[in-house]
Amino acid sequence: MNDEELTVYAAVATRSQQQDAMMWEVPVLGFTAQAFLFAIALGPSSTPLARTLTAVIAAGISFLCVTLMKRHRQLITHDQKWLEKREKALRDHDFRVNNRKWWKASLKEPVKARWPAGWVPTLRAYNAWIIGLSLIGAVALAIIPLAWAAPALLGR
Repeated sequence: MNDEELTVYAAVATRSQQQDAMMWEVPVLGFTAQAFLFAIALGPSSTPLARTLTAVIAAGISFLCVTLMKRHRQLITHDQKWLEKREKALRDHDFRVNNRKWWKASLKEPVKARWPAGWVPTLRAYNAWIIGLSLIGAVALAIIPLAWAAPALLGR
């Protein structure tokens, strides 16, 4: 690679790392917002209208978080494929390509954990977060009919 190609390679590698960092910021910020909204939606003094509005907003945040995480993941995958293609094109790529293959293979091995963590299934973190955010969105939507049909179940 010449200097210009190395500069572009470094820029794409840096961008991929930044996208990865931003992808994991999304669920943390979303959970923070949802915790606040659930405190309102499930508070004993909240009216059915307040519960409905906060539940709709919490479900919307779940949807937006999942969408944004998927977009970040798409960009990361695109950059990683581009980087891997450039690495394979190099004559002196043995260490990097072999290291990447080893790394991917090692991620597929099951994690051996002692009790109590041993019963927790090993999911890819991305999939676990997507499932978790989706479930929180579903819970938020479940609050809406409860707020109107059975407000006593929610503390009022």
